[in-house]
Amino acid sequence: MSMRKIIYRNIRIVTAFMILVSMFYFTGYEVCASEQLTGEMQSVSANTDAYDSKSTTGKKVTVSAGSTVLVVGEESGWVHIVYKGDELYIKKDNSSNLVELQNSETAQELQEQAQIDKAWTESYVAQMKAVRNARIWRMIIILLIVSVTSYVVFSGIRRNAEASKEKASETNANG
Repeated sequence: MSMRKIIYRNIRIVTAFMILVSMFYFTGYEVCASEQLTGEMQSVSANTDAYDSKSTTGKKVTVSAGSTVLVVGEESGWVHIVYKGDELYIKKDNSSNLVELQNSETAQELQEQAQIDKAWTESYVAQMKAVRNARIWRMIIILLIVSVTSYVVFSGIRRNAEASKEKASETNANG
């Protein structure tokens, strides 16, 4: 196999390897915002059992009296709540334990905190997108630099090989 074919084969192998590595690098990295839940903040008047699914066979969590929960909605005999970051379900029969917050200052504070949290989350997602875009551009620039450098180097090698062949031809013709 000639030197030229070996060089071009190696260039193709390196290029394919770089493309493969970049594909794995970028497909495994995803930025997404969590789903925004809306609802009404309510207080729990008595200890209430909640489940991680709409079934009493699911994982049971006891929501303590005096706790504050976000009531997301009602679904087929169950009240969907968020308690300590977990999405849970309370049987509709036990929903009488949920009462509106008595202290409007507490409700206002919770709403303000929710707005701050939402703004923070949006900012974080925007930053992660910027980081992802920076990585993509960094890889593109590296690939371009490697490609241009490879082209220049291998073009020089090819020209030298052709010049050597011409010199050898001239020497054989003259000699």
